[in-house]
Amino acid sequence: MILEGAKQVAPLVFSDSYAEARQHFLAVAPKARPYPCSAKGPSGEALFTDAAYFGDPIGVHPYRETR
Repeated sequence: MILEGAKQVAPLVFSDSYAEARQHFLAVAPKARPYPCSAKGPSGEALFTDAAYFGDPIGVHPYRETR
């Protein structure tokens, strides 16, 4: 029964391709910084590591001294 539930939810959670997954990520993190990879994807597409920061960039860091 759990497997059936997972089969129903999976298409809603996971993308069908790398390009689709990246598009979804960049839609919610438009200021993400792309780092191109030297390897190509299974379909020959360019691959990236997209890095995004969520939260207050001026927030207090637990290891940084506050002024």
